[in-house]
Amino acid sequence: SNSGGAKLAGELGAVSADHLDYPDEEGLHKMRKSGTVAVLLPGTGFFLKSPQKPPVGLMRKLGIPIALATDHNPGSSPLYSQALSMTFGVFNYGLTPEEALMAVTLNAAKAIDMHNKVGNIKKGLQADLLILDAHSYIHLIYEVGHNLVETVIKKGKVIKSKQNS
Repeated sequence: SNSGGAKLAGELGAVSADHLDYPDEEGLHKMRKSGTVAVLLPGTGFFLKSPQKPPVGLMRKLGIPIALATDHNPGSSPLYSQALSMTFGVFNYGLTPEEALMAVTLNAAKAIDMHNKVGNIKKGLQADLLILDAHSYIHLIYEVGHNLVETVIKKGKVIKSKQNS
C-alpha cells in the first residue's frame, strides 16, 4: 500500500526514495520537483508475487530518474544478482534495456549522491568499470544466470580478471 513515502521524500528533497513499490501521483510530482531518485526493487516484487507494479510509465513521463536495487534479504528478496534485477525490471516492470542499464549505473550513483564520482564513463570520474564477455550490455538482461563479467576495474585499476584467475 502507499505509505506516503514518495510525497515525504519529495517534500524533504531527499536524494532518493527507496522501496518505492506503491507511490501515488501526488508523491511522484513532488519527487520530480525535488529531483528525488526513485529506487525500485524488482526482486522483491517477484519473490512476493506482487500483482501491483510501480507506475514506471508515469515516472518515465515525469522524468523521474529510476534506480534498481536487489534489496538482498532472506525474507522478501534473496537476490544477489544486479543483472537479474535488471531482467526483472525489464520483464516485470516494463523498463527498456537502456533504462535498466541507466538504473544500475548513473541513476544508482545518483540515488546515493555519488554521481560526481562514479556511475558514468566521463573524464574526471573514478573509472569503476566492468568489461563483459558479450557483444552488447543487453546480454546482461537476456542471458539469465550467466556471469558475463570478464574484468572488474576499480578507480582505473584491474582488480579482477578471468584471464588472470
